Amino acid sequence: MHSKLQAAAQRQADDMAANNFMSHQGSDGSKMAQRVAEAGFTGGVIAENVAAGQKNVNAVVDSWMKSSGHRQNILGNYTVFGAAYAYSRTSKHKHSWTQVFGRGGNDGTDDENDIPWTSTGHDLSSEPTEEGSASEPDMGHHRRSEAEELTVQVVTCKGCWCFWI
Repeated sequence: MHSKLQAAAQRQADDMAANNFMSHQGSDGSKMAQRVAEAGFTGGVIAENVAAGQKNVNAVVDSWMKSSGHRQNILGNYTVFGAAYAYSRTSKHKHSWTQVFGRGGNDGTDDENDIPWTSTGHDLSSEPTEEGSASEPDMGHHRRSEAEELTVQVVTCKGCWCFWI
């Protein structure tokens, strides 16, 4: 996990939880590129996934993989990433999630501050629910599509989570 991208992801997850919203724009008006640059990752290609409402990492990864836009980010040509989770019992969604992906620039693949990780398996072959159903947490504006059968490794580390395909 890339420490600078993880910091940018944590900033957005914390903001969404603390201020009761889900968006790619921060409550301060910041955009993803600004948060990533302020965290110290510059000169590369970046992407972001956000979600809110899913109670655990398996549920949020499953939701992202069933959404074409989020799935494209996850399976995209990125070399580093950061992921974050925040919880607020007073927020509408309670659980907020952010992933930030990067490639090129100062990607820091040998960044001495990168966080070590371990992984456990998660099967994402289940059928998706319909978009907008009552059981679906808020996933933003992306259209849903059926997920292909594949296995994703859910990755856990100190104070954060991510996954490996």
